[in-house]
Amino acid sequence: MTKIEKLQLLNELPESSQNPLLSAGDFFKYCKERFEHIGITEESFLWLLSYYKKKRLLLPTYSENNIDFYSSFQVYSLYILERCRADSVKLSAYRMKGKQRSYLITNWEQLIDSNTGTLKRQIETFNRLLVLLCKIQDFYLPEVRSDNRWGESRDYHGFVAIHGTYFVKKETILLSSIRNWREQFIVEKKFNPLQVLEDLNFKSDEIKKWITEFSLILRHIDPLERWYLLLSFINYNKRQQLRGNALLAQDFYEMAQILYLYLKDIGENLSMKGISDIHDVFDTSSRDEISKLPKWKERKYGKDILENHPYQMLEFLCNEWGINPKPRAIIFTEGEEWKAIRNLFEYYQYNSNLLGIEFRSIKGDGEFTLANWQCFIEYMHEKQVLIYFIVDNEGENAKQARRLLKAKRKFDFKGLIKVIPSRDRIKIWGVKKHNSSFEEANFTDSEIARAINMQTKTFIKAKDIKNIRYDATRKKGLIRAVEVKYQIKINKPKLVVDLVDLVIKKRQSKPNSKHKRPIENFVLKSGDLILLNHQPTGKDHQKMNIGTGLLG
Repeated sequence: MTKIEKLQLLNELPESSQNPLLSAGDFFKYCKERFEHIGITEESFLWLLSYYKKKRLLLPTYSENNIDFYSSFQVYSLYILERCRADSVKLSAYRMKGKQRSYLITNWEQLIDSNTGTLKRQIETFNRLLVLLCKIQDFYLPEVRSDNRWGESRDYHGFVAIHGTYFVKKETILLSSIRNWREQFIVEKKFNPLQVLEDLNFKSDEIKKWITEFSLILRHIDPLERWYLLLSFINYNKRQQLRGNALLAQDFYEMAQILYLYLKDIGENLSMKGISDIHDVFDTSSRDEISKLPKWKERKYGKDILENHPYQMLEFLCNEWGINPKPRAIIFTEGEEWKAIRNLFEYYQYNSNLLGIEFRSIKGDGEFTLANWQCFIEYMHEKQVLIYFIVDNEGENAKQARRLLKAKRKFDFKGLIKVIPSRDRIKIWGVKKHNSSFEEANFTDSEIARAINMQTKTFIKAKDIKNIRYDATRKKGLIRAVEVKYQIKINKPKLVVDLVDLVIKKRQSKPNSKHKRPIENFVLKSGDLILLNHQPTGKDHQKMNIGTGLLG
């Protein structure tokens, strides 16, 4: 090497479209977000780079026309050097406490000088790896920077990435397509992973040691270590909004994952302890004293889910971290009755918005049938969402309810047998004509009369409602029959809300009353079950939940 060549790591600009080399100014912006004491101003940082370059500690990746460019991977070198600077600060603090030592070094430049040999060897070893990373990065970064479902391919000014971060073109690609693209390149010999290894005189064991090295550093610096598996499902651009050590850790994860995928492509056996699964190298989010073994995730989530079903994996993780927005239950009612029932849930302290209860309306006669609802119910129960129906005893509703309760599942799902597991999931109002609707089954004649009068400004009496209720010749529903007889228009959804509000007011005035109406008993029983509908955080937990028989 000539003297000029020694001032840069690469003699040629790396052909990369994914990871741009950074000018010194851009490298400062990149590092400022990651290192707490890197320098307040760009000027001080440039002086620091110049000092390290003079000491042959941190050389630019490539130089052109006296302009230096750096790889983002060189945060490793800077981390080693910054750790040495931090030691000098600790030594200075030690001296300030009055404990003088003749060998004490308080100036960080002196400390660097005294350790230059060790630092050089450590960083020069990494520089060999850096050359390898620059050679292979484009084939792995779109997958490494993915969210385990979608990757992002980037293009900076064509095939050469320099002066990075400007004029970048991004394309979102399905992760399987990215993997197929890389595999095709290998098959067509456009990328020969093993040849790259041989050309650079690298050994696979060296790469494994570097993965271990990065994992040890991550154990020390990453404040979100136990969040690793969850963060791997977060969009790359959002992960880049982290700061300090949390963001620096993402760079180390990135380098380790590139190397891990590269080892797989050269056909390396990765079954050595700690490298059997790249997640096992880093993630400790669910480990305890008993399960600190490399296969713990396989036992918890299942190998097939880990490798092939990222959305199921993500659902388990969201349940574990308490951020799954999926409802715990869906309650279907006829018309707009759900508005009134929701108020009753709220009164009994089952806040539907916080507990995760969705209310939906079945509109139109004849919609409540086995054919209409079976597939939906089965799917929801697979997802551990409890399904409830509240319907009037009219038409074929009672018959369809019996069919739903007797029916076996149409779609196979291990552990689930029935469509509707128990009678309390379908509330049919009464078996007799005089209490076959929501209003008749839950409210007295005087309450119904009062609510109608409040709305219509009429003077209907309780005995008038009673006469219509028990009229053997009545063919219409109670409220519709009242409308016809008294030639008035009743807003039934509002009437139901008014009736429930009357009940709530009575409960507030007499909170110790033991008598409960049918709708109140439904709310209390279903509310307790929904409250205890704990979402599964792994395969074993899911199996236990299914084993209760509450899902079919």
